[in-house]
Formats: sequence, C-alpha cells, structure tokens
Amino acid sequence: MLLSRFLHKMDEEEMKKWNIRDQLLLASCVQKYGENNWLSVSKQMRAFGTLKENPEFYSQKKCARLYSSLVDMLNTPRRKRTDVTGSIESPATQLANRLTAKRIEELKVAMEQNRNVLRQVGRMFRTRRTSAKRLECNFNGHVATDLDSKRNSYFYDAISGAL
Repeated sequence: MLLSRFLHKMDEEEMKKWNIRDQLLLASCVQKYGENNWLSVSKQMRAFGTLKENPEFYSQKKCARLYSSLVDMLNTPRRKRTDVTGSIESPATQLANRLTAKRIEELKVAMEQNRNVLRQVGRMFRTRRTSAKRLECNFNGHVATDLDSKRNSYFYDAISGAL
C-alpha cells in the first residue's frame, strides 16, 4: 500500500523548494528501495540532498507527498507499464527518466553560463595584459628594444602582479 494515498498532495509552493537534483534523487531512491520503504528513502535524502540545513525537510511524509505529486504529474497509471521493447517500467523508473532529462538540460544551461563568465574573465585579463604592455613600452618614453627586454620583463612582472 502506498503511504501517499493517505496524505494530501504537495502544493506548488512547497514543490518549488525541491530542486530538480533533489527530485531526481528522490525518484532514484524510490526506484531502489520501493514505494513502501519511506524510512530508507528519507535517510538517503538526508545524506545526499542539497538542503541539509533542515533535516526535517526530507522527512518520510514529505518524501512520500512529493513522490505522489510527481507521479500524478506523469499522467500514467500507478501500476507498472510495458514499453515498446517489452520491458516493464514502474512509475519510479518513468519519473527518474523524465527527471534525468530535465537535469541534463539544467546542467547544460549552467555550463553555458559558466563558459560565458569565463569568456568575460578572459577578455578582462587580455585587456589588462594589453594595458600593462602599453605601460611597459611607454615607461621611459621609448619602445622597448631587445637590449631592454630583461629590465622590461621585470617591470612587466611587477605591473602584472599589481593588477
């Protein structure tokens, strides 16, 4: 018997507190321990969940309520279904597959944002490096020559360290 039958469904505000990673972790735990072993699911969520500041956040009751709400959003029957290849997929497996795809998209977006930040930092670094070289060339009112390269490299290192 599924514990969540006796619980109210989780409302939208409460569901927003659970990020995709935690939802995927919940689906994976239910896949591993079953829909009736909420004690084990809750322990795993407390150990690996992202919101560790409040251990009651991953209580058995909340895990069951969220899982029930997520399965209801799948619009599939609670019993196992057979896919095209003939293998049986439980609602937990279907949910884990759907959340895995969402998590992959979320990580792709985060990676692209990180790339953009790194590009900006690289541009700033190149701009500062160019400015330091200009200062080096104009330090004594003349362009550095090969004979002055040792002195100028020392000066460049000093300027670069200051930036």
